[in-house]
Amino acid sequence: MHHENVVIKGGRPKIDDSWGPAMKGFLNSCWNQDLNKRPTAAKASAILKREAAKVSGGASLELNNFRRKSTFVNRDSLRESRMSSLESAQQIAREALQDTSDRSGDGGQ
Repeated sequence: MHHENVVIKGGRPKIDDSWGPAMKGFLNSCWNQDLNKRPTAAKASAILKREAAKVSGGASLELNNFRRKSTFVNRDSLRESRMSSLESAQQIAREALQDTSDRSGDGGQ
């Protein structure tokens, strides 16, 4: 049903008239059937920043300096997690090798 309504027939949600022509035009461009006519992420970001500044009374909201918190990962914690996974894999490999050598050393009994 979704495939038929959206993909085949090009159905899109109704945009509220209160959103203004710039935002309505932006959303319509994002939903263009031709993927090549949709805005790039950089262009979409610029448009949304501009619209957010309009809504906030012209303040830039420091949107250009926005950084996701996930960018600042505790690298020591991440490294410890990776080392723990590596150590677990090494332990499994050692146990498998030990099991193999135990079998070959007991004459196959």
